[in-house]
Amino acid sequence: MEKRNRTAGVLFSVLFYLLLAAMIVGSTMFAFSNNESKSIFGYRFYTVLSDSMRTELAKGDMLIVKLSDPDDIKIGDVVTFNPGNIKDAYLTHRVVGFTDNRSGVPGNYIITRGDANNTDDPPTLIEHVIGKKVFRIPFVGSVIRFIQENFIPMLIVIVGLFLLAMILKSYFGKTNPAIATEENKDTQPFDDISRPV
Repeated sequence: MEKRNRTAGVLFSVLFYLLLAAMIVGSTMFAFSNNESKSIFGYRFYTVLSDSMRTELAKGDMLIVKLSDPDDIKIGDVVTFNPGNIKDAYLTHRVVGFTDNRSGVPGNYIITRGDANNTDDPPTLIEHVIGKKVFRIPFVGSVIRFIQENFIPMLIVIVGLFLLAMILKSYFGKTNPAIATEENKDTQPFDDISRPV
């Protein structure tokens, strides 16, 4: 029974550390990938950089966006889109209307506005919409952004903490051989113990 528990403990530790390593490597690859269509199971992650949507999103939040078909966009949806020709520029605002013309250029456009803004954004081609807001995680975006901007020092800290955890686990997980030996000794009944006369 003890051997089975020990095997289960080792297996759990191996799986835990593999999962931890996969999460670190996966999030790092996602953060630094130049692939414009990158997503995890159809979801993308963004850091909110302004308070233009402060009724729904706060600066520093992590925003989870579900990739969406342009035909599914409706008025009132909070969408993330590329507002122009800048590859890595993204806005997350609420859809307030549609138009089929922008300054004489025909097409399918959405009109958006930040909840905290007084004016609409310039119309954007609906094909530039990436997806709809699913939910937010407060403050996590700031943490991830800090890690991205300080990647090498943070990597050293993470590896150091990982090694420290393994050393502590190894140190406190060992049993004292002297105690183990004493526990395994056959104890004699009290009646056989000699007493002074």
